[in-house]
Parts: sequence; C-alpha cells; structure tokens
Amino acid sequence: MRRLPGIALLASTASVLIAAGGSTAEPTRVLPPQSFAFAIGNGNLAGGPGEVAARLGGFDLVVVDGELATADEVAALRAGGVTVLAYLSVGTIEKWRGWYDELKRFRLGAWADWKDEWFADVSKRRLRRTISAEIAPRLLGKGFDGLFLDNVDMIETRNHVDQRPGMR
Repeated sequence: MRRLPGIALLASTASVLIAAGGSTAEPTRVLPPQSFAFAIGNGNLAGGPGEVAARLGGFDLVVVDGELATADEVAALRAGGVTVLAYLSVGTIEKWRGWYDELKRFRLGAWADWKDEWFADVSKRRLRRTISAEIAPRLLGKGFDGLFLDNVDMIETRNHVDQRPGMR
C-alpha cells in the first residue's frame, strides 16, 4: 500500500479503498491492517454499538454497510483502534438504498447475480456528482475513516467498457 499524506490508497479490480488518516488523539491504527472483516449483511450490525464493537473489535480493519451503520457503532469500533470503512457501491444502483429514487434514472441493465440491483451509468456526470457531493459525505459524516467503493470492476466487462471514462 502506498502511503500518501493523510491518505492510504489500496486498489484492486473489484474495489477501491480510500481511508483518511485520523487525528493524533485517536487510538493507534494498524496500517497496513493485519486482519480485516468484511461485515456486510448477515446481522453484523445487530445489537447496538456495544455488541457490534464486541463482535468486530478484534479486527484492525472493518468494512460495514455505510448506510446502515450508525455513528455510535462507528465510534465504538474506532474507540477500540479499529479502522472503519463505509461500504458504498458506485458501479451499481441498489433498490434497497435510501438514495434509489434519486439514482434510478441512471440504471443500465440488471445484474443477473443480484435481485433489484442494476449496473450504473457512471458516464453521467449527475450520478457521479450525487455520489461524491451528497451520498459519500453523508456516510463519512458518521465518523468513518473512509470508503470501500464496490463494483468499480463493472467497467471490465464487454457490456460496460464504454463506462470506463466515467468510473475513472
């Protein structure tokens, strides 16, 4: 992982991770992380901040659903020294998200692997602007260290190769 001033950046074909550095008053964070949990779904946020911290606090890095996690849950994890990232799909539009109605006009074809999820027309500036200026700040406002951006690899398929400029 390349360390930039205040920013750690890790990229793969499936996802991009952007984590902002914390202040000196925070617990020490382990970078690069030695352990991680991709805690999306399956009741990983059940039980409130204390139970979430007990369940996931043993990991150096935890990715949780950015929309569903509360600021108290994020704070409880971070208080234990965990780096906490908000999951956010930028390559698909998911019907169960609070921002679905605002983004549904940017849907491309349905994703066969997931019901009620469509690839996003990332060539549209308004979609990118909504994600970067409204949705991402709303999630980061809960105290996350950064974002885990999912489905960026949608541009690697023949069906969506024309979306590459918008994703980049």
